[in-house]
Amino acid sequence: MEENQLAATVVFCISFIGTVANTIIATKSQTLPTMRNSFGLLMTSQSIGDAVFCAIFAFFYSPMVFFNNDVLKGVSNHFSMVQIMCYDNCLYCHLFVALNRMCAICLPWKYERYFSRSNTKWLIIFSWVISITRCLISYGYSKFYPLHCDLLYDERIWAYSFTLTELRQAGVFSMDSRRKKEINFLRQAVLQGIILAMELFSYFHLASHFENPWAVFACTTVAWILVHCTDAWVHTIWFHPN
Repeated sequence: MEENQLAATVVFCISFIGTVANTIIATKSQTLPTMRNSFGLLMTSQSIGDAVFCAIFAFFYSPMVFFNNDVLKGVSNHFSMVQIMCYDNCLYCHLFVALNRMCAICLPWKYERYFSRSNTKWLIIFSWVISITRCLISYGYSKFYPLHCDLLYDERIWAYSFTLTELRQAGVFSMDSRRKKEINFLRQAVLQGIILAMELFSYFHLASHFENPWAVFACTTVAWILVHCTDAWVHTIWFHPN
């Protein structure tokens, strides 16, 4: 097995698990009484984005790399743009979940007002509209946009590379002891934030210190998939086993 085929196999195994797990979360979470709330809606939206993100890696990226297919490479920028849309939505969901937990713990008397189901649905619509619009402008069809850039597949490291560096930041979440369920949700939000911060550090900083293609591949592509794959496991196995 050649190196590109091994890399594709690694990506497929991780992303396929992520696709299945996040799809289950997206389709089943609202059937649980404990998730029929603002927090559950945000988790469902995030899981949908994570599922699409992982599915593209599993069923587009993996065959493209495994078979070294030039036709798929020619349209890979369009699929990567969709992944960035899902990725951005995930970032917004992390932010809203953190605010949701902060409000539930620190301002419980205002929680139902700020995070009603109606308001939460508007937050979800906002996150998707902003994510899609920004990506269409930055990576899609607005070539006259001064900060326009492309996300291109780099065969040397089996990863997507930005033609213009982007800076992203991860939030830091606070914790205060209150109801057990709310604290459990807060721990989940903090853990997801830590995982996301580790992925950002690995992709944009750690990878630049390596020249070995496998090391760069692990710090970028594998890390990127893992953060979305682990979201599903954090949602269920660790915090919501029911």
